[in-house]
Amino acid sequence: MDSPSLLDLFYLPEYLREALAEALVRGELMSYEVADTVSTVVFSLVVAAIYFGVVGIVAWGMYRRAHAEEALDRAAAGSHRAVSVDAPWHKLVPNGFEADLCAWVVNDQGVARVFVATVLRLLRAGVMEIRHASLEDGLMEFVLRGDPDCADELGRAATDLIFPEGSRRVYLREVMDESVWTTEVVGDQIYRFAGLAESSCAKAGLIDPDDGHASERHNRFSVAFVLMGLVGAIWFSSAVPSPVTIVVFIASSVLLALSQRLIRTRALAPAGVLVVERLETLATRLRAAADSGERIGDAGVSAAELIEYAVVVGLRAQELARLADASGSASLRRLVSEPLFNSEADGIGLSSKELASYRRRFGIVGGKTTRCGVIARIYDRRDEWYREQMSD
Repeated sequence: MDSPSLLDLFYLPEYLREALAEALVRGELMSYEVADTVSTVVFSLVVAAIYFGVVGIVAWGMYRRAHAEEALDRAAAGSHRAVSVDAPWHKLVPNGFEADLCAWVVNDQGVARVFVATVLRLLRAGVMEIRHASLEDGLMEFVLRGDPDCADELGRAATDLIFPEGSRRVYLREVMDESVWTTEVVGDQIYRFAGLAESSCAKAGLIDPDDGHASERHNRFSVAFVLMGLVGAIWFSSAVPSPVTIVVFIASSVLLALSQRLIRTRALAPAGVLVVERLETLATRLRAAADSGERIGDAGVSAAELIEYAVVVGLRAQELARLADASGSASLRRLVSEPLFNSEADGIGLSSKELASYRRRFGIVGGKTTRCGVIARIYDRRDEWYREQMSD
């Protein structure tokens, strides 16, 4: 008997699929046409199980590793007395830390959330103001009424993302104008802000800087997965329709890329453990307040400050809106809760066509658009644009 050749190995999936179809026919279970279809479906499911199974195993391993490391950090901090979820609002806020400046203690921190919290802080402090503008200009005008403190590096980085150099008034149309962006400037703005979001916590002694080893391991595996996955897609295409293998390969590669979010973005110092546990308790209380309609804030911490913490800990837009509605603050409701399209000073709303055009123009999707939601989109739009440019 001749030993199997490389060509036989290449067509092995097809041989196996045909063998399964013939077995179904010999068993008089179905006609050959139906058996061929069934065997193709079975092998398609096998291919999907292999690809998604590998991604799932990797993601689960990363998740378990992150939780084990987190447990070690918390154990190293020693025992301490946790704050009750029913404590006064000012007792739930980390002492001496603004929301955006301690945000990186929250693992898997979205940089856009830090950006929103920073802008909200600047608005609360009166450094920045948002005014109404025409539809053509994007319905929003940003005005820089002062300058962030010299020590407020994060605030200065946030204003650089909104205001062109030397400008103190800018319309949303100009902020989102991709035609004037360059990869050097946008990349510098993004990485500077993200770096400061992490370094602010490191300087405060809350976290240890990320050594990048976990990200490097993930990147190396991602490259290997893409190369081997491509070879596998070609190999399985002898038994499975090419569109199926391509869809499975692309979908599993995307899921693998998204699994990078499971990597810990920081290691907690003992002081950071206290802060992150305080934020976890605060998040529980804020979500309960959003559900019950409880008014947030007290003499020690304002509702506006608590909204910033709510952004950092990841409350949804609907929860933020309910907190703002119950806050008793008209300015906070206008910023976080009121739909941008229905609250213009002249009382004229937008037609569905105008609304659709606005959303396409500024890349805004999802439910009702608020000013707070547009602020988040400012960072996301730059980040998406930069990644697209780098991938071309």
